Amino acid sequence: NVFLVSKVRPGGNMHRRMEMWLHETVDFCQETGVRKENITFVKCVDGPEGKGPAAAQLGLSHFIDDKIEVLNSIWGDSYGNVRHLVERHQGLLIHFSKGGFGSRPPPEVTSMGPMMSRFYKG
Repeated sequence: NVFLVSKVRPGGNMHRRMEMWLHETVDFCQETGVRKENITFVKCVDGPEGKGPAAAQLGLSHFIDDKIEVLNSIWGDSYGNVRHLVERHQGLLIHFSKGGFGSRPPPEVTSMGPMMSRFYKG
């Protein structure tokens, strides 16, 4: 299963605009095959309302993001993370360039431990 976990304040103006863009403008679910119920919005990058706890609730072992802070949350947020799932299933933490365009890799990352680096691709 594929999930989209997006940081935008649930119920806020940007959330409504994102829903409209996903479902009316680009017909994201039809174009990608991602089920609408697999789209989750979270309030923060980390902490109790962040992407780490959301990933844990969804049971994710692979995660893609353009922010190393998000991947750090996925790996080790004390409020919830999926480190054990990434390790058990040989998952990946994929870091792509901001915006996902171009051929330049993301900037070099020095803020991760040696265990996380085994599963990091950037």
